[in-house]
Amino acid sequence: MVDFTVNLKPSNKPLVQGCPGVPKTYPTINSTLEIRSISNQQILIDHIVIKFVTIDSFLKGKPRDVPSSVKKINYEYTTKINDRLISMDLPFLIGLQNELCPTSSNFKVSTEHFLEVAINHGTNGKLLKTVEFPIIITTFDTLPLYRQFNQLVTKTVDSKDHNVILEYSLPTNAIGLTEELNINLKILNNQSQIKKIDRIKLKKISSSLIEVFDCRCDKSFIKETVIQTHSKDYSATLGLKGINEQIIIKFDDESIFEKFKIFNKHEDIDLMKRRHPPQNIQLNSQDLKAQIIQNGTLSIPLNQYGNITKKSNLFNIYFELKILLKFSGAKDIEIRQPVTISFFDRIKSLKLLKWIMKETELSLEFLNRLESEIGRIKFNNKYNVLEYPQRKPIILRSKEDKDKFL
Repeated sequence: MVDFTVNLKPSNKPLVQGCPGVPKTYPTINSTLEIRSISNQQILIDHIVIKFVTIDSFLKGKPRDVPSSVKKINYEYTTKINDRLISMDLPFLIGLQNELCPTSSNFKVSTEHFLEVAINHGTNGKLLKTVEFPIIITTFDTLPLYRQFNQLVTKTVDSKDHNVILEYSLPTNAIGLTEELNINLKILNNQSQIKKIDRIKLKKISSSLIEVFDCRCDKSFIKETVIQTHSKDYSATLGLKGINEQIIIKFDDESIFEKFKIFNKHEDIDLMKRRHPPQNIQLNSQDLKAQIIQNGTLSIPLNQYGNITKKSNLFNIYFELKILLKFSGAKDIEIRQPVTISFFDRIKSLKLLKWIMKETELSLEFLNRLESEIGRIKFNNKYNVLEYPQRKPIILRSKEDKDKFL
């Protein structure tokens, strides 16, 4: 049996091109598969199967009767080779679905993407060699600057006994991991209940940011976790003018400190948590030894950890703002307002929007050039994705072919 290596060809261009989550940029995985004989002996390759897959996994706290992980094949295609060769470059272009979930982890669940390559070789393709490559997917469909997230939210809610009216507003319903969420409240007496105005008092306002985990497996369930909480006591009558209040919730993502525990071990963990460490402290490489000590995986980079809004195959994660107002002389009021949490704050989003607009222009040029040079782009109904024409492989069959091989 002839041994050989399988790798992705190095390139100065990103492996994932376009902006996943933004259909107008036509996001793709664009690369070349390199197959090389180790001993310069010829390899008999029958066919090659390339799959792009997504794996959702529970990292901890998995309920009973729920699978530890679920794998979905996003796209698969087979290339017939049926040839003897010493080396081969196989270009491939794979379209990405619009609803693809980003590569991410919050230390409880994770979503990872891989290219799985299966090479059937030997006589009649009876031998099989498989390799996989992690694919980092960053999606751009939840930028806080998008119109659907950047509109003023205003709502009015009555208490069940109709004695109190709550008017609340949010300047935006999407924030980044390091941003603040502002909620403006106006609590009023119902003027039609004039006799009860002096008897109604506001006792307490409680607000919570809640993570809702919705498992979509056969044993489906929903679990809620309080991320942030804030409360304020009152003892004031509403009167004719009512009470105005503003609530500010800082989404302080603690998982950023957990990231250090994955890749680094340091005696003074408090020092790492400081935004501005003392200048007289010097750290050398021996103090920060790279160690994967828990839940560490090369398929999820450090900047892809955090609690974000996402939809995947095994689970959905979304967030709600819960506000509870307690009264004496009136029924309590409780509201739940959906909010979106993104990896990107507004400052980063401004820069990303310019890049996304440029990618939209470049993608159209790329598509026109691709169709003119290779063939038509089709839509694959099975995988719900654009199917691109593939370039022919470049094959070196023998030592005498070296001058022809590029």
